[in-house]
Amino acid sequence: MAQSYKIHINHSLLFLIEGDAADTDILSRDAIENLKLFFCDQSLRLKPLIDQLMNAEQAFNYVLLYPDFAYLRNRVFACFKLIEAAGGLVKNGNKFLLIHRRGFWDLPKGKHKKGESIAETAVREVREECGLSQLTISGPIRLAPFGHQYTFHTYTLKKKYVLKRTWWFYMETKEQKLIPQQIEDIDQAVWVNEIEMDSYKSKVYASIRDVLSA
Repeated sequence: MAQSYKIHINHSLLFLIEGDAADTDILSRDAIENLKLFFCDQSLRLKPLIDQLMNAEQAFNYVLLYPDFAYLRNRVFACFKLIEAAGGLVKNGNKFLLIHRRGFWDLPKGKHKKGESIAETAVREVREECGLSQLTISGPIRLAPFGHQYTFHTYTLKKKYVLKRTWWFYMETKEQKLIPQQIEDIDQAVWVNEIEMDSYKSKVYASIRDVLSA
């Protein structure tokens, strides 16, 4: 199967797909529809395309296609500072944990520290952001459409573009009390059942919606 990445950039989606310029059926195989296709050879000016996506007020959904996926990935990643992070979707009985941060509902997550495994980062961040101590990882979360365990999203920090890859895990706990970490701008932490979840999905970032939909 062709290698592929899905990156949330502002309001838009950018897909990186391993393939040949003539191999357009790869789009239907990976369930990608109605996207503009670019073949990412040396003639494609990539930085202006990234600038457009990072600053657009409307959605532009693009596919970058190239047979050498490492070349394609490296060209795109060169436009950003890459940060690794991890987090979890925590279940307590029939309820799931959500946090409210900077006007959006979110999932607990944070930056990877040197010397930690990705799983250790995920558990530490959930503990710190929500005050939970009894956490068990029950498995990795696999996300549509490519089955990756991680999401990609971007933002601007000190006039530089940042690309954050966040690794996701299913977690379980029996603790009820939640203590939002206010120093991280978390003003609420709540347990939400599956029936209520749909009403929250419209108020989360698109990359988090992918995790909730998994």
